[in-house]
Amino acid sequence: MNDLRYALRALRTNPGFTITAVVVLALGIGANSAIFTVVDSVLLRPLPYKDPGRLYALMAAHVTTPGDLRFTTLSDAGYVDFERQSNAFDSMAAYAMHSLNLTGSGEPVQVPAWQLSPRFFSILGARAELGRAFRSEEDQPAHANVVLLSDRLWRSRFRADPAILGQTILLDAAPRTVIGVMPATFDFFPGPSDLWVPLVLDPARHTLAYLHVVARLKASVTPAAAEAEIESIARHRDQSFSRNGRHDTARLFPLRTVIVKNARPLLLIFLGAVGCVLLIACANVATLLLARGAARHHDIAVRASLGAGRWRLIRQLLTESALLALAGGVLGLIAAMWGVDALLALAPTGKIPRAADVHINLAVLAFTLLISLAAGLLFGVAPALKLSRVSLNQALQHGARTVADSARLRHALVIAEIALSLILLAGAGLLLKSFLRLRAVDPGFRVENVLALSVDLSPNTYRTPAQCQAFLQQTLDRIRSTPGVQSAAAINWLPFGSLDVTGDVSVAGQPPANPPYIVTKPATAPGYFRAMGIRLLRGRDFDDRDTAASPPVAIVTSDLARRFWPHDDPIGKRVELWGKDNPPTVVGVVSLVQQGSLADSPTGAVYQPLTQAGRLMFLQHLTFVVRTASEPVRLAPTLRVQLREVDPNQPIQFLERLESRIDASLDEPRFQTRLLGAFAALALALAAVGIYGVMAYTVAQRTREIGVRIAVGAQSADILRLVLRQSFALSGVGILLGIAGAAVVTRVLSQLLFGVKPIDPVTFLLVSILLVLVAAAATVFPARRAAKVDPVVALRYE
Repeated sequence: MNDLRYALRALRTNPGFTITAVVVLALGIGANSAIFTVVDSVLLRPLPYKDPGRLYALMAAHVTTPGDLRFTTLSDAGYVDFERQSNAFDSMAAYAMHSLNLTGSGEPVQVPAWQLSPRFFSILGARAELGRAFRSEEDQPAHANVVLLSDRLWRSRFRADPAILGQTILLDAAPRTVIGVMPATFDFFPGPSDLWVPLVLDPARHTLAYLHVVARLKASVTPAAAEAEIESIARHRDQSFSRNGRHDTARLFPLRTVIVKNARPLLLIFLGAVGCVLLIACANVATLLLARGAARHHDIAVRASLGAGRWRLIRQLLTESALLALAGGVLGLIAAMWGVDALLALAPTGKIPRAADVHINLAVLAFTLLISLAAGLLFGVAPALKLSRVSLNQALQHGARTVADSARLRHALVIAEIALSLILLAGAGLLLKSFLRLRAVDPGFRVENVLALSVDLSPNTYRTPAQCQAFLQQTLDRIRSTPGVQSAAAINWLPFGSLDVTGDVSVAGQPPANPPYIVTKPATAPGYFRAMGIRLLRGRDFDDRDTAASPPVAIVTSDLARRFWPHDDPIGKRVELWGKDNPPTVVGVVSLVQQGSLADSPTGAVYQPLTQAGRLMFLQHLTFVVRTASEPVRLAPTLRVQLREVDPNQPIQFLERLESRIDASLDEPRFQTRLLGAFAALALALAAVGIYGVMAYTVAQRTREIGVRIAVGAQSADILRLVLRQSFALSGVGILLGIAGAAVVTRVLSQLLFGVKPIDPVTFLLVSILLVLVAAAATVFPARRAAKVDPVVALRYE
């Protein structure tokens, strides 16, 4: 208690030092607490389900070469095989995304929904807040016309009416009975959802793989035994699933791993970055303590002369450090509350799993207390050891002006700050360069003044391809007649969407390629390439000649034409799709388009006319692209009205500018760059403060020496060079160490980079120059102060 009272009194008598140290620590501790809050919620906290450690995800995998696994979803038949033959699990359930059109109760809307096996909720241990969950028999067609609502949809659409139970609502124009409402706290791990409907399986369906699987492992079975069992089941499945040199297997993954697999590496990188920021803050405060300790040297010597042993002195000094750290921790925790909100606001939607659970809790408070005490020990030990080593005769003889010889330690701390700052700046610079290169990628089409409108046609209303074709043509006719529309067309799956159709393609009459050549297979209306600004390199676009009764045609991308007909004209050649008996004839060649994202390599495509698409799966999802003469958003209300005139019960999935769609694809790299850049900027600012503090203190300690130099003829420029030379020497050593560290550490960023190597000489050079400039700026004021020293005053200093 005596140590504590004395520490409080000592810190109170020097408020400038205390405030500076506490703020510096608060920045480092607050950044760590904010990131740990997310890490705790996403990576450390148990899943909010019953006995989550026994929950596993089952994935099918295609083995193309030894050690090369390509994970995929299961077909109905595949899931049924695993469910019936496996004995390692208490229960197993399948689920699949299935957006539905909600009509008949207000404005038609499309809501995110999931199809589930009836046992899905029991596997998770979840119960309905109102009503009940699914029963086992409700996976049969005769009993599957039921639905569960989310708490959000129940409140926003049905005004939280408890009488909703037993009522009928229209989903995809089909009546379904509401049997329950899930709790607001229910965290549905596959993704956001407002509706849940039973999954009706067709065991005869082998080709369409769309099912995800979750299972609860039996308490008596080990994960290794369960995986061996499912691998055995996969090997003995129908041999028709093994083709083109591929064969099926299966793997088990803990459900937590599947949920956080994409967020985990990024969060660990950010945790390492804020750890560097905290180390820089600790080095800063240690430097301040050394400088402050020089003024207290006489006081420490007096205490030692009165009988205080070295351990007693160290304990007193560490008590002061602990108080500083705890004060910094309290202020940092307040900053972390704001920081968590800012981080979640900046994060792209859906990129932080379990984001609703992210909040400061007891674990975060304990973490903050722990790192505060650790920081206090870290920055307090070296100054305490240094300052407690006193020579009584010398200290008492020279009085309070005796200075502990701590220059080497101060310089080492500044060098460490510069090295750590360079590592963070190098990482941020690599991400920034990667982001700029990604943004500069040509998507293969012109995004200016293009509006995209997407709809999902209900299979209960649009039961035949002819009905879908009629809706398509009526909507296109209305859009094209709108004033301000330059061109309009349609495609089933727009580039940069979440879904598309892919498959093998080969030259008709020739054996399939091995390995198969995979392309996307969109279906478009005439005028699509003109509306999107995609270059037609050869041949023609689809037109009115291409009807359901005419011979099938296709348009291929330039890479496919070069691959299959490197020396021939591709026009008139035939390509084989889906193993059809009547392969389409190539009538045109277009340029490559980025189908998935800007970071992906451009993939080839075989375009087919929507008028010749005979399958409902090609026609029930439609996206209209509209190129306008002016700002396209102005036409959005008109397009909504026109769609309602064609079908008043058809909701819109999305209506947005194409530029917004491309920009949204950059949300994740933009977030990564901003956040790491913010940490690097904070580290740079702290390093600048540290350099300034050390140089200012050094100038103050060399005042007499500088006065002597000036008295014997040194000019102001000579003094400036003297101080700057010392600053640049420290910066140079720190930069060299930082470059060596960055060459190792930045390798962990390789999976986040596009078109940039982890060791990029240009980036390293630029951040080194930036650090030199910052060091020079931080040294200018102490150097100018040194140059203005009055030699008469300086010589009276001692």
